[in-house]
Amino acid sequence: MNFGSGINSIEVPFGEFTCDNEECGYDNEAGYAMTDDFGNYEVECQFCNCVHFRSSIAEDKADWAANNYGY
Repeated sequence: MNFGSGINSIEVPFGEFTCDNEECGYDNEAGYAMTDDFGNYEVECQFCNCVHFRSSIAEDKADWAANNYGY
């Protein structure tokens, strides 16, 4: 992931999740991920550091609009 300077990074909340890694299965607590300057972020398992989820602020907005307005 390209982090840039960090000046424009923000916190993005995420909910609880169970790690998808077969060898882990850790129950992660809700928390916050930091975006890079471009709005991209990753949510990692707090135990094994496997990436659980990748997204961006732009994707989140598009998903929200699709779920709430149908486009």
